[in-house]
Amino acid sequence: VIGSLVPREEVLVGVDLDGFRLTEVDAEVGDRVAAGQVLARLSGDTLAILLAQNEASLARGDAAIAQAKSQIAEARATELEANAALDRGNSLKEKGFAAQATIDQRRAQADAATARRAAAEQGLAVAEAERNLTLASRRELQLRVEKTEVKAPTDGVVLSRNARIGAIVSSAAEPMFRLARDGVIELEAQVPETSLARIRPGQTVTV
Repeated sequence: VIGSLVPREEVLVGVDLDGFRLTEVDAEVGDRVAAGQVLARLSGDTLAILLAQNEASLARGDAAIAQAKSQIAEARATELEANAALDRGNSLKEKGFAAQATIDQRRAQADAATARRAAAEQGLAVAEAERNLTLASRRELQLRVEKTEVKAPTDGVVLSRNARIGAIVSSAAEPMFRLARDGVIELEAQVPETSLARIRPGQTVTV
C-alpha cells in the first residue's frame, strides 16, 4: 500500500491580536509540547503603557469617589441642621414667636441643603460608574497582555512553524503553529482493490 503519515487531529495555533511584533519563538518542528506551554511571545510595550495609564485613571477614580463621599457626608449634616432649624421655626410660628419670612428663609435653606445632598450623591454615582468603566478597560488590557504569550491549547507535537521573529502578527494570517493533538499520528493508506480481501483487523503492518 502507499500513503502518508498524518495527525489524527490537527490543532491550529494562532493569535487574537493585530499589529504586534513577534519577539520570541520557543518551539520548533518536532518538539513535544504540553497544554499551556508558551510557544511564542509578542511585544507588550504598548500594552504596558496603556496599563500604567489605566492605573492612573483608577487612582483618580478612587480619589473622586472619596471626595464625593465626603461631600455627601457634609451635605447630609447641613441638611439635618437646616431641617432642624425649619422644625424649630415652625414650632415658634405656631406659638406666634416667628415671622413667616423667617420660616420661608429656613425652608429655602433646607431645600437647598437637600439639593446639595442629592447632587453629591449623583456625583458619587458618576464617579463609581467611571471607575467601573476603567476597571472593565483594565480587564480587557490584562486579557490582551495574556494573549501576547502564544500558548499550546493542548498536548501535542509541533508539525509546522510559521512564526518568524520580528514579524507583525495578524489574527487573519496563517496559524503560527500546527500541532498533532497528543502526538497521535496515523497512516492514511490507499489499498488497491485487489488487496482488500487480504486485510484483516489486527493484522501486523510494517511502515
